[in-house]
Amino acid sequence: MLYNLGRAAMNVGETGEALTAFQQARAIWHDLEDRNNEGKSLSNLGRLEIDLGQYELALRHLEQALALQQAPGDRPLKGLTLARLGVARGFAGRPRQEVLDAFHQALAIQRQIGDFREAAVTLHNEGWYYHQKGELGRAQQIFEETLALFAGRGDRASEARALINLAGIHLDLGRPAVAEPLFSRAGLYLRELNDPDQLTVALMGVARCRRKQGRVAEALVPIEEAFARVETLRRKPSDLDLRLTYFASKQEIYELRIALLMDLWRREPRAGYGARALTASEEARARTLLDLLAAADVRAAGSGAVLTAREIQRQVAEEGTLLLEYSLGEERSFLWAVTPGSIESFELPARRVLEEEARRAAFLLASSGKALARSQAALALAGLSERLLAPVAHRLRDHERLVIVPDGALWSLSFAALPEPGSPGGSVPLVVGHEIVILPSASVLPRLRAAAGRRPDPGTVAVLADPVFDAADPRVTRLPEVQAVQAPASGTRSAGPALPRLARLPYARAEAEAILSLVPRPASFSALDFAASRETVLAGRLAGYRIVHFATHALIDVEHPERSGIALSRVDPQGRPRQGFLSLQEIYRLRLPADLVVLSACRTGLGRELPGEGLVGLTRGFFSAGARQVVVSLWPVEDRATAELMRRFYGEMLGRGRPPAAALREAQASLWRDESRRAPYDWAGFILQGDWRVSWSKPFPPAPDLSPHAGRKTSSSHGGPKR
Repeated sequence: MLYNLGRAAMNVGETGEALTAFQQARAIWHDLEDRNNEGKSLSNLGRLEIDLGQYELALRHLEQALALQQAPGDRPLKGLTLARLGVARGFAGRPRQEVLDAFHQALAIQRQIGDFREAAVTLHNEGWYYHQKGELGRAQQIFEETLALFAGRGDRASEARALINLAGIHLDLGRPAVAEPLFSRAGLYLRELNDPDQLTVALMGVARCRRKQGRVAEALVPIEEAFARVETLRRKPSDLDLRLTYFASKQEIYELRIALLMDLWRREPRAGYGARALTASEEARARTLLDLLAAADVRAAGSGAVLTAREIQRQVAEEGTLLLEYSLGEERSFLWAVTPGSIESFELPARRVLEEEARRAAFLLASSGKALARSQAALALAGLSERLLAPVAHRLRDHERLVIVPDGALWSLSFAALPEPGSPGGSVPLVVGHEIVILPSASVLPRLRAAAGRRPDPGTVAVLADPVFDAADPRVTRLPEVQAVQAPASGTRSAGPALPRLARLPYARAEAEAILSLVPRPASFSALDFAASRETVLAGRLAGYRIVHFATHALIDVEHPERSGIALSRVDPQGRPRQGFLSLQEIYRLRLPADLVVLSACRTGLGRELPGEGLVGLTRGFFSAGARQVVVSLWPVEDRATAELMRRFYGEMLGRGRPPAAALREAQASLWRDESRRAPYDWAGFILQGDWRVSWSKPFPPAPDLSPHAGRKTSSSHGGPKR
């Protein structure tokens, strides 16, 4: 029954229900040792995962299915699984011969057993692979052959797919007038078949053909229908990860929609198309995060609402604030500069150019503690400033706060370190003249602000720092039977998928004490040593504080963000092992309505980069848990430099009553002015994301300088242990 439910759900596009049903059916077949039906379920899981772009997972399930399909009676299923394996290998970039071997083995089986319908499908998929590899002539020949086979058998669903692929060949060959009727015919069949997912592909093809012919306004009609259908389908997968991957797999439609609107803006700059394109950009980003924030708000009806351009002007671009929203595209990219009184649109180079330069700059920034890398980083940053900021230089001068919505690889870039256009010698970083706030989308801001009304009257600050990672730590009172675990010599804050051995961070405790010294004891909570534990967090001890600060190691897996998390105490006072890893999934389930969460650890701002969603990682987890602002890092930050930055940041925020964004600006700018700390590596690694309207009504009394090197001049910290 579960297997049949999965088939039915798959046939009507209910991807989430289909995956769940096949997963449950597979588990039961496995327990019953029914190899044939377990293989069927695995093969269908692989097919769905291909559609979702989860190619490595699809490969694993299809290879498992193949291993179960070795009996003589399994040949039809084996042929089908091999054909799907060829597609998965093609998408995953496996070697050409591996892809073709899977297709050819499938064809041999299907022809031997007389399964000519599946053989035609497999041959068609082989044509798709040749198309992907640029062998257009061979692909066209195969598509024309399989189109005739499908039409002769009355297989409308396969015929529609063949029409779409054949049309794609003609489009690539510069024949849009030939391709458009083929896409349109496929669309008619898919409407009859009620296949909305494939229909969006045909509609996008029609739009691309019309755009190639200069009929841009006409191209908007099918792309708007495709957009509306994807919006409906997007809400069907109930699983969060599934919704993320589905949305990412449909980004071509959102990107083409933005590009069409900007084509029209270029023709008619005053007709409002630039504002419509900005709204479309918002509709193309961070949608699952919006849904999560809406679900956490009991007053919100339905999914997270996207702001229109005019609403962004009213709710985000307040007086003194300039919003800069970037959208990277295949042919060209776009930038919108938004103030309460204006929306300006700009064209930028293609995604490939910007992402290549941004990744190089990010790499050099993370190495800028070394003299050679510092000079190279300065050149790379100057070039990016010219690309990303020079078009809006006339606006930068009049706005103290910049709210930046990045896209793609721009998420890995520290905008604070970009030189201000027109500054003396082009060497003054942007952060000297501006507060810089990062948002995953402008539409997220009202949701973060809505959470503020639900907060109880909290304490001021909770600090978790300096955990105990192993029984060799001198803080442990060892029991005779406890064997010590040797820690590594350095203090590198690790960032791998597995929990490695971790060294104590010598400056994390001084950092914590400096922060706590700024706040009267009743208004603070301290969890140091063994108390800096996963149990402390999960028990809800942090929910009553406006600021929650973690000073420890973080473990970041950019490929599998669900394996990311925060390292806390891994042994008890007697050296016995305890669970010391606070995972991202646990963070999502927290109730943590803090005004500010600070992750003073390595690479906490990174994660898996998903088209349309930005980075999926710890920041999203804390936003979902209720935080209004999160401070995170972009590279492996050095322990002593981080402690000094945090001391200055909290001194400005709690000692002088500055809002967090302004406090971070002043802390970073003051380090840049210090000749011994001028390298961006020392100060530019931390960014602030979220709602900047957070402040303290009055400052606390100034605290003594509790930095570990107070009272003496320090040399550069380059080469010290990392967090």
